[in-house]
Amino acid sequence: MCVCVPRGVVQRQTAVQAETILRGRTSWRSGFYGDLVVQCHHGSLASASSPRRGTHKPAQGRATTGSAALGYGSTMTLALKGRNKGSLKTPTHLWINPKGEFVEIRTDLCCLTLRFLNDRFPSMERPGLFIESLCGKRGLSQHDVASRMGRPVQAINQIIAGTKAITPQTARELAAVFSETTPEEWLRRESQYRLSQDQSGIAEAVLIKRRIEIHDMAPIREMIQRGWLPASKDVGVLGAEVCRFYGVPSLQDIKPSAYCARSSAELTPVHAAWVRRATVLAEGLKQKKFSQKQLLSVLPSIKSALSDPDRVPEALQLLASAGIRVVLIEHLPKTRIDGAAFWLGRGKLKPVIAMSLRFGRIDYFAFTLMHEIAHILHGHQPSVDTELTAAHQELPEEEISANRWASDNLLPIDQLRQFLVSASNAPSKVAIMRFARELGIHAGIAVGQLQHRGIVAYSSHRDLLIDVRDRLLAQRSKLVSAGIAAFDGFGAPAEEGQ
Repeated sequence: MCVCVPRGVVQRQTAVQAETILRGRTSWRSGFYGDLVVQCHHGSLASASSPRRGTHKPAQGRATTGSAALGYGSTMTLALKGRNKGSLKTPTHLWINPKGEFVEIRTDLCCLTLRFLNDRFPSMERPGLFIESLCGKRGLSQHDVASRMGRPVQAINQIIAGTKAITPQTARELAAVFSETTPEEWLRRESQYRLSQDQSGIAEAVLIKRRIEIHDMAPIREMIQRGWLPASKDVGVLGAEVCRFYGVPSLQDIKPSAYCARSSAELTPVHAAWVRRATVLAEGLKQKKFSQKQLLSVLPSIKSALSDPDRVPEALQLLASAGIRVVLIEHLPKTRIDGAAFWLGRGKLKPVIAMSLRFGRIDYFAFTLMHEIAHILHGHQPSVDTELTAAHQELPEEEISANRWASDNLLPIDQLRQFLVSASNAPSKVAIMRFARELGIHAGIAVGQLQHRGIVAYSSHRDLLIDVRDRLLAQRSKLVSAGIAAFDGFGAPAEEGQ
């Protein structure tokens, strides 16, 4: 939680308490006139640096105080000890003490760093002082300046005192009186001075910068809409929730995964959020130990289940029987994610297949599923697959291998060649349906493969491309209660397997 106490808010010599409960276990307190008191409800403070820059003095006790003698940009580092150090995994917190000084508090696993940030927001000289300096050099009085500008003396007094702002017209007049200056210089001095005096504006600017940082790290709006994050206008709370979602101590520790197989660049924050959500859902599934042998043995049954749209949910049950965690999670806007295959924890012992059902057609579902199975079966590196059926100039070798394996298992190349010869490379709908029955697959899968290979036009036989997404979602509760799969999105709250 970010707490801003603007200049002049506190009039009495009593502690200003800006207290926040973090994860219900830790709180911090900002003291009066620059004193900073840090109180840890769990564990104790082991040491603290001296309030003077560059020196270090150990201290003992549950709290410590650093005085306002801290120089601009100075830091205090507080090392924390105790059994509950893990509760200190919190994002940055920010105060402005009564003197208008910024205190930035960064926390890590067991260390606090407090930094006075006055050097970032120096107090600018009042333009009136510059006027007095120029008058002194020229031997002019305020009456002389007022007379030359054609203004009342009171107006010049107010400008010098800073109670009256310098307008563009006033800037031109001052530049005419003091020829070594320019109107732009006067306006720059005026704006810098006003900004330096607006402590609440500075605080708001810092909060805006913090909010932008958070939104750059994650698709906040979409995550709130999906229920992955609670809605909050408090920047500190929002930052803490983002860190909780990613399971990291600070925003700086959020690193979008670099395993987007379909792009030369790293995953965007939106992709990373989808992958993280899939990971969390997969961790909630309790599957048996993964067996590559079992996966190979159920492949024929999976292919058989894909021959009938109503039996498609059986394919997920067969994957679960081989120890694979299956997550069906709706894609986020503009990600074009089709699926992912990765492993939980260290080693390749807990495989996960995540699918977005971006397209519900049986051909797309079947190819995506077989593609992700290939990644798991061959022990490939974690992969997030986008636009699987689109044409790509360059692909990693593992992606080429997974594409080939999926296509060959759905439509064996030797049998396809024989079929095309018999159909004179122009197969009819009836011929395709007969060929699919011989292969034991759904006709829609055959049509999709033929369309992708350029043998059949994309506008042809689309009535065979049956939608299976609705059939899967109709079995959602059954699949979840049986611990076979976890779901997220698709117009309903997330459901995790038991």
